[in-house]
Amino acid sequence: MSLFCLFRSCLFKVLPKDINSTYGYRSNRAISSNELWHYANSYWPKVLLKLSILTIFFQLILLIFFGFIISIIATAAIWSFFLILSIMITENKLKEFRKQKTRD
Repeated sequence: MSLFCLFRSCLFKVLPKDINSTYGYRSNRAISSNELWHYANSYWPKVLLKLSILTIFFQLILLIFFGFIISIIATAAIWSFFLILSIMITENKLKEFRKQKTRD
């Protein structure tokens, strides 16, 4: 599971060029302007990659101490939490970015 997440993070090296409904980081805030779209799609993959690496670390620890089944179930829960966390972090960063742009 964690390797899939890491692979998915690597796919985001090819960032979407225009706002679309199928590929990239899509939230109401991110799609509100092209500038926010590009910022979100360059920032979120970095956060996701860091959290994916952290997930791999947790998965290995869980595998060593609790076995395969428990590590898979716990990793799914950890990854779900980290995915939500990555969205929250990115949305907060987009808010800050928007405020900074309105001040300039």
